[in-house]
Amino acid sequence: MAWSNKALRQKMTLEKAHSLGFIVRVEDRLHANILSSGDKCWFTIRPENYKVGLNDNDVTSGSPTAIGTGVRAEGVFVEDGDQSFFRFDIQAAALNLDAEEEWWYDVTYVRDGFSLSILAGQLEIV
Repeated sequence: MAWSNKALRQKMTLEKAHSLGFIVRVEDRLHANILSSGDKCWFTIRPENYKVGLNDNDVTSGSPTAIGTGVRAEGVFVEDGDQSFFRFDIQAAALNLDAEEEWWYDVTYVRDGFSLSILAGQLEIV
């Protein structure tokens, strides 16, 4: 999947007891890589629909969570030749979320203290 700089909201569906893996690349308008090693990228799942900020500490980081608290994972920065990207590998134990609740996800890119929500939407656990 690829997204441009348009505002976009999509629903993501995850199966309970399955792991999740994906990568995030950030490119300029000429498709040149603009990531640097000081940048960060976060993926969060939370029970409320809001944008993630730099002090989003009300979710558990990358470990098994209690039902209702959500998930926060930081992407691993990878440089592979001319390309660089953030890799996310979230284990099934961390996605132990109550399927009866409403959940929201957000992919946030952070550079020099400024954050940008790249992709956000509703998350459905099935």
